[in-house]
Amino acid sequence: IEGVETNLKRLGTDYVDLIQCHIHHEEPSLEFFLDGFQKLQRDGKVLSYGVSSSHIDFIKAFNADGGTATLQIDYSILNRTAEAEIFPYCLEHDIGVIVRGPLAMGILTGKFTQESRFPEGDFRRNWHENPDEFQIFLEDLDKVDRLREIAGERSLAQLALKFVLAHPAVTTVIPGAKTVDQLAQNVEAGLLPPLTADQLSAINEVVPEGGGRKIWPA
Repeated sequence: IEGVETNLKRLGTDYVDLIQCHIHHEEPSLEFFLDGFQKLQRDGKVLSYGVSSSHIDFIKAFNADGGTATLQIDYSILNRTAEAEIFPYCLEHDIGVIVRGPLAMGILTGKFTQESRFPEGDFRRNWHENPDEFQIFLEDLDKVDRLREIAGERSLAQLALKFVLAHPAVTTVIPGAKTVDQLAQNVEAGLLPPLTADQLSAINEVVPEGGGRKIWPA
């Protein structure tokens, strides 16, 4: 509560539209977060609250009283695990989904090869240093090559973003951008026509519905 009130002063506003819990997915932290969020909501300082998690049991516990407005979750062509249980739950309980990691930490931009290296402190270094992870990385690169044929005139990143936005549970997506050109491509992706049934079917052949793997660390 103190943190929110301090940030409200910095922002020069009386309230924020949304606050989300991103850490400490266990008891008793869950109760602390919920108690704080609900008090801030009653006081009009937070209009809505949500959670960032890929664990269905924690999401259900966080939404035990039906007050959770949003879920932020890692979801992409290469990580469709949320489609099995989490997205149906969000649709049933009217929880908006904010997708992070739609480009699978850059893999779905098509810019990486098996020779790509990552700087010290970058989680992606594990893709090379761990033999099992490296094998999965190579398999992901093979999938990206197959996706190039599906993208057509779109860039791979735009295909990845359109795929995420095609799911009825998804409300919005947070794509990364390090350059103005990347930002422009992300914006253009939102304006492009939806993927066709044939394209979605072809993507299912590369990564089946509900399949893939969690790209981000747990």
